[in-house]
Amino acid sequence: QVELGDETQDAVTLAETASKAETLSRLGPLSAKQHSLSAVTDTIADALAKQSEHIVQQSAQNTGQNVDAGQILEKNQRAGQLVSDAKLKMDDVVYMMTRDEIPLDDIGPQQKAASKNLIQALALLEPPQQQQEQDQQQQEQDQQQQEQDQQQQEQNQQQQEQGNLNQMLQGVRDREAQRRQDQKEKQKRSSGYEPVEKDW
Repeated sequence: QVELGDETQDAVTLAETASKAETLSRLGPLSAKQHSLSAVTDTIADALAKQSEHIVQQSAQNTGQNVDAGQILEKNQRAGQLVSDAKLKMDDVVYMMTRDEIPLDDIGPQQKAASKNLIQALALLEPPQQQQEQDQQQQEQDQQQQEQDQQQQEQNQQQQEQGNLNQMLQGVRDREAQRRQDQKEKQKRSSGYEPVEKDW
């Protein structure tokens, strides 16, 4: 519908400098497209009406009134009304395009209004589940990031502990080497042997 609106706007702009025959030849195919879109829109409106009836029947069969079913029914009915309104506007556009005196200034606003109705209907029918799925994906990503951060923190802690252990071991080795050195010197002194300087 939006694309058709753009094409129609181009034809209307060209109509300002074109003859009536040229304008009719440009709007003829656009009128056929608009009629086709109107028929599709009518089918969608009927489908929404049937779906609403089905929801009502299911709610009547269930003894406990489901609040969600009521909200879904309300959205469906509102969307159906918007689609029906869009269809009526499209029919008006088809009629305007096929008149002897074409009201060029009225065609664009009617098409835009029909497009707006369809966009609003789509927004009503969009399931909230998509938003929930996006939120869930975001939570999972956040959780993965937290797990990665925790793993990194644990690795850093292990490296630090390993470094502390290595320092301790090195300290023990150094003290043991010093103790042995001290013990050797003590043995030399206690054995009574003192090295003599050479006197020759």
